Amino acid sequence: MAVSPVLSAMMCDGMGWFAQTDYKRILLAYDQVYYLLPEETVEFRDIDDGTRTMFFPLRLHHAREFVGHVFKPSGSLRELLMLASRADAADLEFSHAVAEIPSPERLYTWRMANSDGDITAGRSLGLKRDEDVLAHAVLLNKFLLAADRAGCIPITGKPYIHKLLSVKYKRAVNNLADNLPAALPLGFRDRDIRQDAVLQRVMSVFVTDEELSQRTFADILAFKAANWQLFERFSLLTRSLVDRIKSLPSERTFSKDVQEIISTELWKRKTEVESDLRAAWRDVFKGGLKDSAKSDVVKNAVMSGLGGIALGVVPALSLGSLTMAAVLGPAAAATSWAVSEAVDYFAKRSAARGHGLYYIMRFAQQK
Repeated sequence: MAVSPVLSAMMCDGMGWFAQTDYKRILLAYDQVYYLLPEETVEFRDIDDGTRTMFFPLRLHHAREFVGHVFKPSGSLRELLMLASRADAADLEFSHAVAEIPSPERLYTWRMANSDGDITAGRSLGLKRDEDVLAHAVLLNKFLLAADRAGCIPITGKPYIHKLLSVKYKRAVNNLADNLPAALPLGFRDRDIRQDAVLQRVMSVFVTDEELSQRTFADILAFKAANWQLFERFSLLTRSLVDRIKSLPSERTFSKDVQEIISTELWKRKTEVESDLRAAWRDVFKGGLKDSAKSDVVKNAVMSGLGGIALGVVPALSLGSLTMAAVLGPAAAATSWAVSEAVDYFAKRSAARGHGLYYIMRFAQQK
């Protein structure tokens, strides 16, 4: 399924969840939101030894606020995904990150991975109860590959998923430095990968959470439809800003470069569009926004260049390459065939993408 909007996002069932206000902000930030769900769910043995199957509400397949999306890895890609996932699960830092996830959510992801028939061509993975780390790795890698193929930004509202991705990013760079050093820009080769640099705030708030909470999803969709030209400009400017970041997360100048972009004419034009969107919101929804638009939350966000949404920047590595690079690590115990396939996948995807968009969207704390 081809995905064409200028700025598209993808979320994945089992990879964190969003508060309602957060999701409303997603609808304002992206042209289109896709929801990754399995086309086929299968029976699996649950923790009480009973047989279970995951079911999804019918409304998920008919919702107006997002589009259902299916990704079925086949053949060699399925085998590579499982090799990469086992390599991730064998990594201590990755397993420690999974251990920090609340227990009920770890169980849900384990069930989700076991019931996803798209991963293994119509049968359960058959993961044991103590293989929740592997379950997270499998679902995360499927998510990354699906988003990569569809040209979407994978999004999640939970910091524990951001941490899993940061671990993967660092491991991918290290594995590539060991096995394919020529494929990496010089800035990656010092191994000094700072996890917090993966996420940078480059989008501003133009509507407060308080105001969003008073509006329905239908309200927001109608507002976007009525102001589509402004949103089109907003998306193009946001993508252009991210594409301007040329330094690497391992370089000391990375955060400085992000801050310098905030001083550019491009940032000024984006801020002007946000101001127009704020005015349009005020015109459509008469009432509280006149006050909230002048509130300290919005004024401070605009003045500082920091907003409620963070778009991550992962230069040089595609999302699919993050998964494939795990196969190159010693924990993968991959055959020469698998390594060859992974290298080929990495080369093809890297050739198609340079610096630019990616990674996860998260929300700043507003007080």
